[in-house]
Amino acid sequence: MAVLRPFDKLPELNSATILLVGAEGGPQQQLAEAMLREKKDFNINIHLASSLPLPSERDHLRPRIDLIAFVIDIKSKYSLKNVQASLAYVDVRFFLGKVCFLVTGVGRANNCSVEMNAIWKLGEDYCSPVIFCELELEGIRVATAQRLLRMLQICAGRVPGVSALYFSLLMRNSAESNLRVMEVAGWLPASLCTLGSSASESCRTALIPPASVGLKLCTLQLTRDESQLDYSSILKTHSDSCKLGI
Repeated sequence: MAVLRPFDKLPELNSATILLVGAEGGPQQQLAEAMLREKKDFNINIHLASSLPLPSERDHLRPRIDLIAFVIDIKSKYSLKNVQASLAYVDVRFFLGKVCFLVTGVGRANNCSVEMNAIWKLGEDYCSPVIFCELELEGIRVATAQRLLRMLQICAGRVPGVSALYFSLLMRNSAESNLRVMEVAGWLPASLCTLGSSASESCRTALIPPASVGLKLCTLQLTRDESQLDYSSILKTHSDSCKLGI
């Protein structure tokens, strides 16, 4: 059972591959179907796995994987433990922008079985963005599918001048204040917007509001003083986000 490596195979012409890793179930399958329904100018391959490692006997049939999305259900402690165990089978080079953590179930925080600090720490330890969503809601599922497709397009090298690492760092620069704005708007419960021990910690990534809202939040970056915002950073990061279509 081999470790997944990002560059051990040649890329396929006009195509990209994403691997969704997490407990098997309806939401994960529905997310894959939503990605397939979106309009795109390249072919996508979507592979679903409940955990890693993948069976080695089918490795010669498997295309090069451009992006790995680990799906964590905050209602299940097993879901987090499964992802943590699977990370041991991912080559370190994948964490240069080709991994993200997809956290579902945020609309039912009262039934949360996973400590949010554990999820924040996972994103920080592996230098990968954390995306919150609710895959059982169609509007958010479609928005999440669109976002993953854009990430996949960049990770597959189909956006000139933008590397997967740069894009990942841009996403991770989304700040705690983004979560606060979403909380005020009623998109996220307060329990998901708890700040870490210091405002200088790595910033968190929040989900774009549902497509029905018709808004994109500006990316805000906190200074060391949590009561003030670095507006120059806000404008620069928001400008970069608009250029990349996120």
